[in-house]
This record gives sequence, C-alpha cells and structure tokens, in this order.
Amino acid sequence: MERRGNRGQTAIEMWIILIIIGLIAGAVTVVVLPKLDAARRDSAALDLKNLKQSFKLYAEKRGCYPDAAGGLRALVEAGALELVPKDPWKRDYVYRAEAVPPVILSYGEDGEPGGEGIDADISLELHPITDHWPVPPGQLLTCQPSRPG
Repeated sequence: MERRGNRGQTAIEMWIILIIIGLIAGAVTVVVLPKLDAARRDSAALDLKNLKQSFKLYAEKRGCYPDAAGGLRALVEAGALELVPKDPWKRDYVYRAEAVPPVILSYGEDGEPGGEGIDADISLELHPITDHWPVPPGQLLTCQPSRPG
C-alpha cells in the first residue's frame, strides 16, 4: 500500500514543478516582450537612417529624390542601395514622395497609418541635402517624371 501513496506524492510533486515552470515562463514573457517591441522600433529607426543616407547619395548624384513611381527601387537601380530592406514586421517601408518634404516610414507593428505605442508610425523626413540646393518652400524635392514629348 505504501507504493500508492508514493505515486500520489510523485504526481503532486510533478504538478508543483509544472506550476513553477509556468510561473517562470509567464514572468519571462512579461519582462522580455516589451524589450522585443522596443528593439523592433529601434531597428526600424536605424533602417530609416540608413535609407536616408541612400536617398542622400541618390540626390547628390541626381539633384533630387526619386519620384513616387521609382520609389525605393530607384535607390537600388542607381547603386545607392544594395537591396530594399523590409521593416522589422516583414513589411515594406513606405516612401511618400508627394509629401513636402518627402517621408520614409514604417507603419509600426499593426501596419496601419497612425497608432500609438508599438503601433505608432516611425518616420524620417528627407530635407534638401545642402544649403546651396535651392528649393523654394513647398516645392517638391523629387525628380519629376519625364513626359513624352
């Protein structure tokens, strides 16, 4: 009969161990997930800074930023960027050439414009690259597509 008592005790010990492991896993999740979210946002901000440098290189060669049709692919075609990166949420970065000044951005974790916290947009504006690049206020900084003539 003692054997049955030992089996019951072993089952209780096993449940206690499983509960402890569950509590530890929950605590680790609570601590790690916010840091992972912050790391993704930091990574997106760093990508945008690198993209801004590629846009600057493109503009120094061409005298303007790519138009909306060329977008980020124009940077690759011009040799200013090796390949177009994805944001940390595996989505394309957005280039808004029509904005004054043009903007490159990630829509954050939710992939939708706007949002707060981890869903907030992460963006960088592209300004004229030098003081002697004459651009009147409100003028587009992007190359205008050539029109057949």
